[in-house]
Parts: sequence; structure tokens; C-alpha cells
Amino acid sequence: MSSTKRLERTVFHGRFVQSVSLKELEICDQGLIGIDVQGKIAFVERDVTDADTVLRAHGWEDAKIVRITGNSFLFPGFIDTHIHVGEARSY
Repeated sequence: MSSTKRLERTVFHGRFVQSVSLKELEICDQGLIGIDVQGKIAFVERDVTDADTVLRAHGWEDAKIVRITGNSFLFPGFIDTHIHVGEARSY
């Protein structure tokens, strides 16, 4: 018998990096990314100074908060970052 665990709404708070193009990255030091119960990105907020206010505005006060601290960062999206020897190319 299999069981299905329902995902909970989760907000990642801290630094994130995203691709703007093949040659450009955006670095956001104080962001909020909300992930809904289907595992999809529901919202992205940049330059957040008061996370509680932003969460209330989205109606997400009860969401699980994951704080990204130190030198860590989030790279949102489905990204396969691994390569195998011999597959690396120079761009």
C-alpha cells in the first residue's frame, strides 16, 4: 500500500541566483520564493526587508520558512547541474 504525502507551502528566504540569459545571472541577496503544494513556484519577491509583511500580502503566514544563510544560495527551477567526464564543453 502506498501513501501520498501532501507537500506544504514553503517559502525560501535569503539569497537566490537565477539565469537571465545564457551569459547573465541575477543575484538577489534578500529574496522570498514561495513554493505551493504542487511544488510549483507561486511567487518571487526581491529586495525583501520585512518578510512577514510580504507573506501576509500573499496570504502565506502559515507557510514553512526555510532560511538561506551564510554562503548558501538557492538556484530555483528544475536544473540538472551534473556532467560526466568528456561531456564538458567550453562556451
